[in-house]
Amino acid sequence: MIYKFYPVESKIVDLLSFPKCVRFIQEPEHENQNMLEFVSEKLIEEFKEMEMALKPYKKQIRNFYFDEFSVPEFMMKSVSVFGHTSASSYLEHIQILDQKMILKSILTKLYLVKFDLEVVDETIIYDYVESVEKQIQLIESMDVSDEEKWKLSSLLRQPKQVVGEWIAFMKSIEPLFEEYYQWKMEKVITFGQYLQEKLNLTDEDALDNLTDGLVSKKLIPTENFLVSFVEPINIEINVSSSVPYLKMGVEIETFLQIKKEIEENQLKDRVNIFKNLGDKTRYEVVKLIAQGVESAKEIAQTLNVSQPTISYHMNHLLLSKVIKLERVDSKFVHIVNFEQLKLTYEQMLKDFGK
Repeated sequence: MIYKFYPVESKIVDLLSFPKCVRFIQEPEHENQNMLEFVSEKLIEEFKEMEMALKPYKKQIRNFYFDEFSVPEFMMKSVSVFGHTSASSYLEHIQILDQKMILKSILTKLYLVKFDLEVVDETIIYDYVESVEKQIQLIESMDVSDEEKWKLSSLLRQPKQVVGEWIAFMKSIEPLFEEYYQWKMEKVITFGQYLQEKLNLTDEDALDNLTDGLVSKKLIPTENFLVSFVEPINIEINVSSSVPYLKMGVEIETFLQIKKEIEENQLKDRVNIFKNLGDKTRYEVVKLIAQGVESAKEIAQTLNVSQPTISYHMNHLLLSKVIKLERVDSKFVHIVNFEQLKLTYEQMLKDFGK
């Protein structure tokens, strides 16, 4: 398999995804939010700026980009971005589709998602195209909000009109997209060319190494790959589009390296905590601190060891985050770092597959 990077198609897909950047701050529960600790402040600020720029279009965006689905996702099911020379070329291709073709594309995507399939017989979809009752049943069976069901129903009632409005909207925000794309264009192309060379010249599974085991070559059904700046830390294997592709975020390699380093450091922290608690004297010191004993002298007397020895143990417990300093009235005292111990316990269970 010879991997090939498509810079023009990458840009088209980024334009189609660009409106989703308006949700960057508003959705803290979004699956990407727990990944933000692994990306730079500069990248976060860039996306906050894009979100603010898109804010005036928020109402229009919600007409075409729902919580689970979006108009471009439906269109890409039938009309591939591959082979187009520009976003205008792609949008013009969609513009000439007739009502039934658009309906077929939407219903195919919904059917595949509903029944967790990669392909479906066209005769089944044509039955849905011809039956409003079946369309309603399909929408009602989807695991989406009532608001999204209503939007999907509206889309199926007037597919040609809604898609036409979406195309007009995309053309209106394309200049704004171009402003931000200029920031990243060189990086996208450089990373894409680097990936293409690395994937094709390496005998071992470079993709597996690059993604820290998340994706291997044997999982990829296609040699086509795109690079995204709009979704910079995502990896997507898209088999639902008419032409399958792998999409990699432009920051994915850096992101995974930082993530790995942080997780390795967190693992070292966990091991260090358990090593400290594995020492009987240090364990007894923590117990006494938890009971409210504040001075090293009193702890030393209770455990019948020298005060310098207790100070030595307390310093190690402090460095390993088992205990911490807290100001009480006018003095600093040691207290047990229960938050860190609880987090360490939870992470340990996660490490062991619990």
